[in-house]
Amino acid sequence: MPHFRRARYRDIPAIQQFIHSHYQANHILSKSKALFVFEYFSGTNTLDQKQPINMFVLEEAAEIVAILGFYSDKTEYFLSLWSAKQGSVYGLLLLKEVEKTLTDKPLRIIGLSKQAEQLYSRLGYQVETLAYQYSEKRPLKAPISGTILTAEELESKQLPGIMEEQRYQKRFFQNPFTTYYFYYTPSGLVYVYKKYQTETNDFLLICDIIGDLSLFSETDLQEIMEIEQFPYATVYTNQALVGLKSVQENKQLFPIYTAPYLGENATLKYAYQGDKPVIFQLRSDQGRPNRLTQRYALVNNFMYHYIRSEETVQTVNNYLPKTIFEKQIDYLTEHYAPLDMATLEKGEFDERQEYFMVSFDDGYKEHLYSAASYLEEKGIEGQFFLPARETADLLQVNKIHQILNYYRPSAILTAIQSEEPQFEEKYASYSQVASLDKPEIIFIKRYFQKESLAKALIETLFEQIPAANYQDYYLTQAEEMQLATKHLIGNHTCKHTHLPDKSPAEIEADIVQYEKQLGHLMKRKTVAYPFGSQNEEVRACYQKAGYRFGWGTRSAYSIVPEGGALNLNRYDCNELNAYVNEGVEAHV
Repeated sequence: MPHFRRARYRDIPAIQQFIHSHYQANHILSKSKALFVFEYFSGTNTLDQKQPINMFVLEEAAEIVAILGFYSDKTEYFLSLWSAKQGSVYGLLLLKEVEKTLTDKPLRIIGLSKQAEQLYSRLGYQVETLAYQYSEKRPLKAPISGTILTAEELESKQLPGIMEEQRYQKRFFQNPFTTYYFYYTPSGLVYVYKKYQTETNDFLLICDIIGDLSLFSETDLQEIMEIEQFPYATVYTNQALVGLKSVQENKQLFPIYTAPYLGENATLKYAYQGDKPVIFQLRSDQGRPNRLTQRYALVNNFMYHYIRSEETVQTVNNYLPKTIFEKQIDYLTEHYAPLDMATLEKGEFDERQEYFMVSFDDGYKEHLYSAASYLEEKGIEGQFFLPARETADLLQVNKIHQILNYYRPSAILTAIQSEEPQFEEKYASYSQVASLDKPEIIFIKRYFQKESLAKALIETLFEQIPAANYQDYYLTQAEEMQLATKHLIGNHTCKHTHLPDKSPAEIEADIVQYEKQLGHLMKRKTVAYPFGSQNEEVRACYQKAGYRFGWGTRSAYSIVPEGGALNLNRYDCNELNAYVNEGVEAHV
């Protein structure tokens, strides 16, 4: 008796093999785990292999015999990647089970094969053809009224209907495979589009229109074409739009697929149950790239700070015991493949694999004596992000750590309250949970990092801490050179700076000074942003200086192109404890 179930993260390799064997040999999803995870996994943390993915499977004798994927939007489900063993009824059995499971929203399917078109029709679905239409650029009769926005600018507007849907966040704002562009009109519509440059035509493809669709105007398309200087704009919809011409009737060629596929206009069939959907976006297999122009690695990078022997008299309370660190490394080598930066940058990795990296911030002595030797024993490259300190004085971030270790949180809060006239407002703003720390610790860290009033208070509190608590804190120059022989040294700014507070000129000056002091140790230009804080302006400064990889502290996997990216994620090392040593914590 076939067994129906929701697929889990650990099933991905078996599903990829099924796609290769029973759907299409060398299908893009069978070759790229990064793309598969991006398409069918809704979460950001891949560590729990039991998490569900957006795919159902049918099994016979513990072997997968049929698969069916889906995307969940606010008001509907889109089914995709339906496949079964040839000559079997497993596909129909699976679809029937999915229909009984996904009952809270209507089902839609875009991009049907001939066989699927016949099957869905026999099963009672309405099957129709999407209208492929275009607009040709003309001289404008009035000034341009809308604005091209970046993803960050669009997010900052907090437009209704956009931020509440995960599909916009992930597919449009955080997509490592495809670049989307956004045109914002005075009426509140947002046109989401891609740029196509083919042998036959250069054109814009409108992938989605967000907002009140009754406000659609062909003039908006004219304005976008004028700004982008593209001769055509195209759109797939389920009905003809005023002012647009039919691609098929006018025999224009606007292929949304590129080589090695034939340069043809894609006639897209769609099927649906219930009310007729309003379709603008290609939310199915057609929304996925059919080939990738570069290689992408699925990477889990784990961030470490203090790693100390449990026998040592501790002067920080947020250290990770060395024994636990070693168990974490053992766990990672058992479940993932290690990846070094040279292999990543050259694109010489296996795209079907899932990788791990480990990184260490702030240049502490224990990184050399408690971590590096064990990594070398396991054949793992560590990424060590060092501040370029000019004096032996403690960096402000480490003074904050010492204060948190030496004083009770209540005493620190009392001291801040006595100095800060807007304490209640600042506490509400800074204490929002975004890490493994408790709210009061988050507030103290953020307040000390960001508020100019805090500088004097930090010094006052720090002066009372015995100097013995922070002697021999950082690596010496000789130790930094020793570390650089087998590992990667990366930029962590000169003084652990909160970069978004600085001007581009100040950031660029910091980069120049850093490379003057430590550039000779850097095999590759990589940066870990202090506090994980960065924005588009910060990234632009590092890109201008030739940096190709930039790491933050957002707890998530990263999809890393071989050419690099400057907005990559890192896990807190504590997130491994649930899988290695439950209950052990070391807040970073």
